[in-house]
Amino acid sequence: MEVLGKILPHVNAGLNALATLLLIVGWVLIKRGREQAHRRTMLACFGVSILFLASYLVYHLLAKNGVSTPFPKYPPTAVRLTYYFILLTHVVLAAAVPVLAVVTIVLGLRQ
Repeated sequence: MEVLGKILPHVNAGLNALATLLLIVGWVLIKRGREQAHRRTMLACFGVSILFLASYLVYHLLAKNGVSTPFPKYPPTAVRLTYYFILLTHVVLAAAVPVLAVVTIVLGLRQ
């Protein structure tokens, strides 16, 4: 399990890079009017994103055993508030994106 905890960050980075590449390819394909190729690329991107989510969750379960790391007390208040703002928006968007992605896929497949 320790080896898995060491390689998963690299796997996560690779999956994120692949998802980004697929998004760019999908955007280019739809701009060129290649709807079917765009559809397949976007579905592949969604699949890669699901793999990323699974890998990310496994990593965090293994790495911390469910224990959170508190933000240090020493940074200035402005740094702490900025961090918490970014964290809050990240968590809200991370919760919303899967729902929005599924809705978008269903609407897209229905045309």
